[in-house]
Amino acid sequence: MSIVTTISWRFARLRNTNPFIALITVASLLGTSLGVAVLVTILSVMNGFGDELRGRLLAMTGHVVIKAVGPVDSDRLLEVIEQATSAEISMFVERDALLESEFGVHTAIVRGIDPERAETVTPLAAYLEYAALAQLEEGGYKAVIGRELASALGLRVGDSINVINPTPRATPFGPQVRSRRFELVDAFEFGIHEHDGSLLLVHLEDARRLFAVGPAYEGVRLRLALAADATRVKKALQTGLTRAALGESVDVLDWTDLNATLYRALAIEKLAMFAIFAIAVGIAGLNLVSTLVMNVNEQRPAIASLMTMGLDRRRVALTFVLQGLWLGLWGTLLGLGLGAVLANHIDSIVAFAEDFFRFKLLSPEVYYISDIPSVPRVADFIVTGIFALLLSVLAPLYPAWLAARTQPAEILRDV
Repeated sequence: MSIVTTISWRFARLRNTNPFIALITVASLLGTSLGVAVLVTILSVMNGFGDELRGRLLAMTGHVVIKAVGPVDSDRLLEVIEQATSAEISMFVERDALLESEFGVHTAIVRGIDPERAETVTPLAAYLEYAALAQLEEGGYKAVIGRELASALGLRVGDSINVINPTPRATPFGPQVRSRRFELVDAFEFGIHEHDGSLLLVHLEDARRLFAVGPAYEGVRLRLALAADATRVKKALQTGLTRAALGESVDVLDWTDLNATLYRALAIEKLAMFAIFAIAVGIAGLNLVSTLVMNVNEQRPAIASLMTMGLDRRRVALTFVLQGLWLGLWGTLLGLGLGAVLANHIDSIVAFAEDFFRFKLLSPEVYYISDIPSVPRVADFIVTGIFALLLSVLAPLYPAWLAARTQPAEILRDV
């Protein structure tokens, strides 16, 4: 085995090799390196966009949400939550409503929150224009509106809006709907249409009065120390609520349930990007096949000499498999190193390119995320490295088979 390793290493070093073969060998090695580097960089950028989007979603939803679907004992519900977890909690009331301005009527979701508790669960302040969440005081009838929703209604901060409860109430004069004017004190922009285009935040007690809600609240949002604990906490809450005979009155959802379709789409997109750019690494593997085939033809006299000295066909084949593995290993390590540099400095590289060419890749006027986030993960580097090395093992199989078929007598006769 040591002889095979030594020979394969000497072949791979390309000394005393035809310059053309050396050139295409270096080209295939660089192709593998660039393919690996681009693949890990793209995966890191996909991770960055996914984390950025998740942060924006969690800024409104929290890690775990408990929603009432029937009559529920609010005090008992809080006791179960406190027994199951020490997470930060925020109560809310959420109903569909109609928003009326002089420019028309728009459907929306009105969410009543306790500003102090809400800020401990969801980092709303980071997405507000004027950081005026504290102005949502009980009885003040003030509101914070999504930027897209305000634009659709032709409203700005400081304007008033009529919020209509579409569920009529019975009166001696017949069914009537309840409405109330709210003053807009701030606007938020998360970059997610679901929130920016349909959500209005008001004080919890103001929402209770508008919608005639009996209980103190209709749902609870939880913020955990680690988002990864959401599924475990959800199961613990479901068990506790069932024991307290509240299981039929509430639904417990974690952040993956609330945005399941979106996260599934992101996972599929990342997988598709991996498959697309893995083809580039595969093409480099095909280049390695042609390189090794030419190398086998170049080294036939040496192969024949080695076989006459006792090197059997199996070891001849293994020699070229190892040669391909050496080349693949060099290309993979170089690509992973280059990919690590690109993934960790992609923002600086893009900023330099934008300044040099005088254009904005992701214009903030068009895209909510105007910078390119990147989050390199060790798992992506490991998977990419294993994939590239696997190709480096498969690519030399045909050239190794050709080398093993060498007939020493025919080759040495013509030397």
